[in-house]
Amino acid sequence: MANGFLLHRVSLLKIVTYFVTSEGEVVNKIEIQQRGKEVM
Repeated sequence: MANGFLLHRVSLLKIVTYFVTSEGEVVNKIEIQQRGKEVM
């Protein structure tokens, strides 16, 4: 497991999570898209 941190970007319809290494490199990106009119 690499040393790093999670970075979250949240908007009304989308949540994006990045795993960033201690060197500043993004090694993983997970995107969750909200569909419809429901509130999370």
